[in-house]
Amino acid sequence: SFVNAYAQDEKLSISGGKVTLIWKENCPEPLWLSQNLAGNLGLYDLGDYPVDIQQPGLTPRGLNYGIRRSFLDQVGGFDLNLGRVGKNLLSNEELHMTNLALQSGWRVAYLPDAIAAHHVAPERVHPRWFLERGWWQGISECYREQLAGEAGWRQFGRGGERLVRGLYKAVKLSLLRRSRPNSLVFENLVYSYGQIGYLLQVCQGLLSKKLSIRRANS
Repeated sequence: SFVNAYAQDEKLSISGGKVTLIWKENCPEPLWLSQNLAGNLGLYDLGDYPVDIQQPGLTPRGLNYGIRRSFLDQVGGFDLNLGRVGKNLLSNEELHMTNLALQSGWRVAYLPDAIAAHHVAPERVHPRWFLERGWWQGISECYREQLAGEAGWRQFGRGGERLVRGLYKAVKLSLLRRSRPNSLVFENLVYSYGQIGYLLQVCQGLLSKKLSIRRANS
């Protein structure tokens, strides 16, 4: 599917296929896990028909991913600071690449016929792992904004609004949990926790910038 897609469309820069999850018998899918959070484990499904992706947030997953070499060379490759090193859970390298592609007039596509199945690691099926993953997602988003030239004081407004929105939804869903799945409560708590990581990274980035300016002027 990938080879044919690139051969038929010279403007196709990035493509990705559907990713399903394989759960071990002694580690079934937990009730507290929403579909959105399952995406952190690799789940990726935009349906059974091809999709021309226009929003970076829908970027294909690296588990089942293709990229045109000429485009990759054009943008200078992946940013290594967005990838995972050691035990950190930095991410967003695919999202950043999709954003670059769309801004440059390239196409990004979801190819449902390119299917991959991914085994879920049991050590990740724990609320603590998802909270940590959410925290690093906030840090990753802050760094991605720095790369995109979107860093600055306005980040406090964006992060603060998302934090309040996530907490509000978590509380609201908790009060309505008889009619709503608890997985959505946890999803919003993870989202909110990630915004705290985002805001702390914003503080660190602005402080580092201020110190750099002082050193340059001293």
